[in-house]
Amino acid sequence: MSNYSCSEPPYNYTTACNGEFTMESLQVRVPFIVTEIINTVHRQVSKALTTDPSKAEDGKLIISQLTTLIHEMSTNKPLTPIQDDHIGDIPQINSFLSKYYQENTWIDAPFLYWETYLYRRIAGIFLRSNNFKSFDYFADSKKKAFLDSVSAIAQLVAKVDLLVSECSETSASVAQDTIQKRKLVGFLEILQISLWGNQTDLSMFPDLKTADLEKMQANLLSGDNKHNLVSNDSEAIFHIAESAKADSISIVLDNSGFELFGDLLLAHWLIELGYTSKVIFHSKNIPWYVSDVTPWDFSYVVDSCANKDTFINDTNKSDPSFLENIATLSTMAQKWQSHLKSGVWQVQSHHFWTGPYQYTLLPEIAPDLWATLSQSNLVFFKGDLNYRKLISDLAWPTDTPFVRAIGAIADSTTAPAIIALRTSKAEVMVGVDPETFKPLDKNVPNWKSIGKYGVIQCSSGRFA
Repeated sequence: MSNYSCSEPPYNYTTACNGEFTMESLQVRVPFIVTEIINTVHRQVSKALTTDPSKAEDGKLIISQLTTLIHEMSTNKPLTPIQDDHIGDIPQINSFLSKYYQENTWIDAPFLYWETYLYRRIAGIFLRSNNFKSFDYFADSKKKAFLDSVSAIAQLVAKVDLLVSECSETSASVAQDTIQKRKLVGFLEILQISLWGNQTDLSMFPDLKTADLEKMQANLLSGDNKHNLVSNDSEAIFHIAESAKADSISIVLDNSGFELFGDLLLAHWLIELGYTSKVIFHSKNIPWYVSDVTPWDFSYVVDSCANKDTFINDTNKSDPSFLENIATLSTMAQKWQSHLKSGVWQVQSHHFWTGPYQYTLLPEIAPDLWATLSQSNLVFFKGDLNYRKLISDLAWPTDTPFVRAIGAIADSTTAPAIIALRTSKAEVMVGVDPETFKPLDKNVPNWKSIGKYGVIQCSSGRFA
């Protein structure tokens, strides 16, 4: 297996010209998101008009630049080089885009290119300002989605705490094969929690209502989502984890809030059951795709979970079961805080994650990052965008093996086991058997982009 050229891929890139969902994203979904950012800045300007005129003027300029960006999208202008904001990645991004996509407009540019371009350009608008350099224009929506998840969080922490306890039992009265079966069942359960948390993606559902969020989480808690898992390598992942006890395991994060909470439970499981002595979380270093995790988001979620008062309100303060679960959560999250202080858990960011690059180019574009990832035995890639980048966002036949689609990083002699946990919210998909996807193609034509169906897929890497 070898890398394929960006300019001559084996299959077409997804664009607004050949993808109905991509066109809808360009014309409706993404402009809505940018408009919401404008509204957020407008509120900041209104507050600053009398107290901080300089900040108000800065905000007005940002609004003007964001409005221009929407106009360029709606009128299909060429995608111009991104103005440098001096955090170090723009020259490499512009060089890459100039080499492969210089003539593209919004409609004919690959989806992966124009969408990452848009979010990186938005970040630059804020980074070049005087008063909004560190302003996270998505923070309020991320916090709200997290706090609205209180019921599911309380139930999941109780479930995972019990699973860990059952799988850690050392009583002589419990047979070893019973413990091993429990560990398998528990591992599969933890993977499902981490997977389906990815449904709560605010870049896909920017106007997500609390009732809709609660419905998604109810499906996770009930186990109903298992019927929508169209490709499942969970047992293979379990056997790699069991046979290759790791110095480190990496989790490439996607969304903050409820999804991140599920990822923390996965990391908790991996440490408590002895699968690794260190978990490295890879986050974004700028606000990204509405709900992606930044280092600040990570700290906020962990610290909020450690504080019992975060989730207690007039509605639940007299519920003894809820209060018991929140006490369990607080104890667990205080252990997470300790892990972060000791280095058992680490949070790292890299510019590569907010570039336009498909991941088959990882060793070439970011050799330092690839070296770090390769030191882990298992690398979990969370969510839709990471999946699209893993398979280069190409229109592969749906039954293309996952290992083939991710390119040369799959069979590098140093490659870790690469694991994708993704609920599908775009038109590209691989690794699904024809007997599974053909009925879906017939009965649910947009099944790949509605966030209902998921995959757990694995490339074994050096453990093949």
